[in-house]
Amino acid sequence: MKRDLEESTVDKYEVFFRQFKTFAISRGIVQLAAFTTDDLEMFRTTWKDGRNAGVNKMDRVKQFFKKATERGWIRTNPAADIKSGKRKDAQKLPFTANQVQTIFATAEKKRIETTSSGKKNAQRLYALVLFLRYSGLRIGDAVNCPIDRLDSKGRLRLYTAKTGAHVYVKLHPDAVAALESIPKMSEERWFWSGNGKLRTAVTKWQDRLRDLFRNARIADGHPHRFRHTFATDALNKGVPLQQVAAFLGNSMRIVEKHYGTWGDEQQRNADEALARTFQKEPETVETDGETEPGWVEKKSRLGTRKAHEKRVVN
Repeated sequence: MKRDLEESTVDKYEVFFRQFKTFAISRGIVQLAAFTTDDLEMFRTTWKDGRNAGVNKMDRVKQFFKKATERGWIRTNPAADIKSGKRKDAQKLPFTANQVQTIFATAEKKRIETTSSGKKNAQRLYALVLFLRYSGLRIGDAVNCPIDRLDSKGRLRLYTAKTGAHVYVKLHPDAVAALESIPKMSEERWFWSGNGKLRTAVTKWQDRLRDLFRNARIADGHPHRFRHTFATDALNKGVPLQQVAAFLGNSMRIVEKHYGTWGDEQQRNADEALARTFQKEPETVETDGETEPGWVEKKSRLGTRKAHEKRVVN
């Protein structure tokens, strides 16, 4: 049965199988059934991946041998008892407001000052930066985004929900204006001609963004931080978690875990909200011998309580 896999996923499996074949040759293994658990553990030691990439690769190893067992290619699964390991959750920090403005200004300067053959890509880069910031899209989805997803109201259609309803995100007017003014790569897309592999096009835009971050002096600049900025800013501005999750195409649990991290903006919002509750609270007051509800400042109550305690002590 044919499965529709992302191009990036196919690329990762191709890399895995090349490495797997090279290792098998070096060990003199010619049959899949000859692999042992020790062989696979030895195979892992040849990888030069980081922790998370190594965990993901071992997941692919385990998945491959599981399928091989299910389909009868081998009798026993040598990867069954191997642990993939634990991923290290890297903190996905959003860009600060100042960093965003610096990136915008640097991209705009490049757009204005670049001449000759690089002019068009400089214009596209400026639009891509705005698009990433205000859409919440991943870099690959942004590069591959069809032009007809943007409607006349400045809304970008993200996907179709299970209910059949479309999920839209309202883009900032500056992002819409930039997209409409740039020389498009093709009739269908702003940032990809459609020729060659999407992965190649994405890599080129990542390289241009890396240069932009370096020129803007943004430490640890990465396209995915725009997505995190989009999510955290929306949450800080009061957009419900469920709606932010819908925009990102994630579950609320994932959004809360990765994008709902506590920060200065959330602390300020919490401080202001709590301060409002401190101002007044309902209390009963005496009026002509009768008790009726009223509002008394907490500060006054505290002063009254302290005065009362002082009289009792004396």
